Amino acid sequence: DLAIPAPALAPTLALLADTPTYAANVVVMDRAALTYRGVSLVLNTLDAMEVALTSPRPWSYWLNLSGSDYPLLPMATQRRLLAEPAVASRRRLFLCTADDPRRHNITRGRVGVLHVDPALAAVGDADAGAAAAAGLGDALFPVTNARRGHVGMPLYPAIAGGLVKHEAWAVLHRDFVAYAARGAASRRSLLAFAYAADPIEHYWGSLAAGTAAWRGAVVPHCLRQVYWTFQGR
Repeated sequence: DLAIPAPALAPTLALLADTPTYAANVVVMDRAALTYRGVSLVLNTLDAMEVALTSPRPWSYWLNLSGSDYPLLPMATQRRLLAEPAVASRRRLFLCTADDPRRHNITRGRVGVLHVDPALAAVGDADAGAAAAAGLGDALFPVTNARRGHVGMPLYPAIAGGLVKHEAWAVLHRDFVAYAARGAASRRSLLAFAYAADPIEHYWGSLAAGTAAWRGAVVPHCLRQVYWTFQGR
């Protein structure tokens, strides 16, 4: 993240370089402009996927959080589960999908309304500071009309039926990761989320649901359990 000052990052980079175990197994990507809740988070994840795909180290599943972030399942248990023949023989995607009827309202408010991710305000390797110079700020914001109403995303009616709401945490099979990072259809599909809010909670599941080869691969649990409460409920 470009928001992390280089001097603050330097001690961590030095520690990684000086520790053989870390140096052999940890990759620190170049910093990039990121916006919380914006599509730039998906792009950054795709960049990381590409790094993993080109690595000579073998792997079968992509977890976008470390094993310690799954308190209900220790890393050893996850590895054992994913290596079970009944799982390993199938290309599975583990996503905590939302079945609550309110998911349609959430999706409509996120994907059905145009949102601007300031991190996209650069072309090629242009200076990412252009967003700040243009007064766009560094936070995701909705597009509004003259009456301060939200502007709808023109493609939403066409894609709404295929959208899937899920949590950001995911366990994805390597073959799906290659499809998401390198597939022509995947790149085209991502453009439908370019002006969405929280696309990282919609893109993977929607891409799988819209692709015949992956439609039946989703296991509706991401090996992590979170209970959200609102006003004590």
